[in-house]
Amino acid sequence: MLNKRKSAFTLAEILVTLMIIGVISVLTIPGLQQNAQVQANVAAAKKAYSTVSNATKELKTAKGPIRFWDMSSAKTIADMYKERVNINPYDIESYPIKNVDGSSGDSSSLFGQNNSFMSADGMYFFITGISSTCTGDGANTCFRVNVDTNASKGPNKIGYDLVSFVVTPEGVIPAGTPQPSSGSDAGNGSDSGTTDTAPSGGWDKTVQIITEGKISW
Repeated sequence: MLNKRKSAFTLAEILVTLMIIGVISVLTIPGLQQNAQVQANVAAAKKAYSTVSNATKELKTAKGPIRFWDMSSAKTIADMYKERVNINPYDIESYPIKNVDGSSGDSSSLFGQNNSFMSADGMYFFITGISSTCTGDGANTCFRVNVDTNASKGPNKIGYDLVSFVVTPEGVIPAGTPQPSSGSDAGNGSDSGTTDTAPSGGWDKTVQIITEGKISW
């Protein structure tokens, strides 16, 4: 009988294969991790939008049209939302935030005004930009609800884990959604122009996160 040899990988071949696998991992894993984080931020933003929208609808049913709500202070509005959101009785301490371009953001409107609360699922909600006449932002804004979707964990960056929703007489829209300019009637078609609804820093990216389901900046 002929002597048959069993073929096997040499040590050199195994090492080369492991090196190739290692290079591929280095090149692909960071991208996969980044994409996973982006999708997590998008999902959290959509969840925050749903939370604010549903709570606002419930408040409209209980208290009537939005423009007739008591908007005397951010605390008053925050207290109304606390009745409709499952909250965590946790005191929110201030922390620095970043604008969408990475520069230092203005967190003065978020903290220290009894205008915030934490939901049971770990989101921070901040009531800002109140206009009792619903003419804020040069449009039909009654107030804004800014949300940090993962509390203070980071990156605490506007347009990523920090998003904003605008409450108008008609309901809730993502910040950055064009709406009728102040003085026009959004309900009868007599629109005298549109204006952006978001303050500076990147809050206007919220509408792209919600409608496009991606963060590409």
